[in-house]
Amino acid sequence: MDYEKLERVLIELKQVIAQRMSSVGLYYNVFGRVKSAGSLKEKIQRKTKSNPNYHLQDVIGIRIVLYFADDVELVSKFVLSDFNLQNTSIDEKKTNEISAIRNNYVYEIPAFVRKIFCEGIGDNPIDNTFELQIRTINSECWHEINHDYIYKATANWNNAGLERQFNSILASYEIIETSTLNVFSSMCNEFYKRKDILNLLKFKFRIRIQNIRELPDYITKNPETDFLEVIYKVDRNKVLGALLEATFHHEPELEIEDLLNECLKQLKMKKMFETKLEEAECFKDIIKNIEGFNPLLGTIHDEMYLEYRKFIEGLDEAKPSELII
Repeated sequence: MDYEKLERVLIELKQVIAQRMSSVGLYYNVFGRVKSAGSLKEKIQRKTKSNPNYHLQDVIGIRIVLYFADDVELVSKFVLSDFNLQNTSIDEKKTNEISAIRNNYVYEIPAFVRKIFCEGIGDNPIDNTFELQIRTINSECWHEINHDYIYKATANWNNAGLERQFNSILASYEIIETSTLNVFSSMCNEFYKRKDILNLLKFKFRIRIQNIRELPDYITKNPETDFLEVIYKVDRNKVLGALLEATFHHEPELEIEDLLNECLKQLKMKKMFETKLEEAECFKDIIKNIEGFNPLLGTIHDEMYLEYRKFIEGLDEAKPSELII
């Protein structure tokens, strides 16, 4: 194993992630590690006992820690969407149980560092992959303590009451995260009522952005556009997701104008989808009201309608660049 080369790969991957996250102003931290020799040996020996063909997938591990809970979905969907995803370990939240939630993704090592990575791992049973974990800052705190003081020291815990009390802290963290988002949402409602565009923009998107201390000229020069309504109604994560994907090709410094332009584009797309869905409903009614409609063909007509609706709803996943607005 050439750890110096693997560390270089880790640095390159972290830089790609950090540049993309910073370009849209998200609140985050990125950590990473190359698995130590001792840990590597122990895991390979343990896993190959039950599976002789086992190959390690997380010799390089990267973790993104986010300040806002709803950014987990945003980042997991967009930040490395141009990388080759191999597999995932994602836990669903249960309504009757509070437990640790994994958001782990295994990606293929990209071409720009694959050669040096392969030189680094040598002939060890290691896949050409790295693992990405995505957590909130509160979840990160709880997981780190749990890993070092419970998971790796289970024998020390002989008091079920105290262990349960520690685990209940996770529920408190989740309440804090949800409450934080609710406060920001309520503030957005307040700013909307006051017609305070600048603060609505800040509290809606919750990002670091340049020149956001005063109302941009872009708004005052376009009085025909109701930006208050646009900002209030637009889907935050779709706007930021589109801006994140734009960073794959260049690394712009996000300006308010970029954000507002994407808001307008996304809102136009939303209105277009709503119109198309209304057309889909009319399409179904037209078919069923055709003169001489044969009830025996109802199933066929329903299938036609469902296919049409599926097509229309599928537009919601299309990239803005693929649509003519």
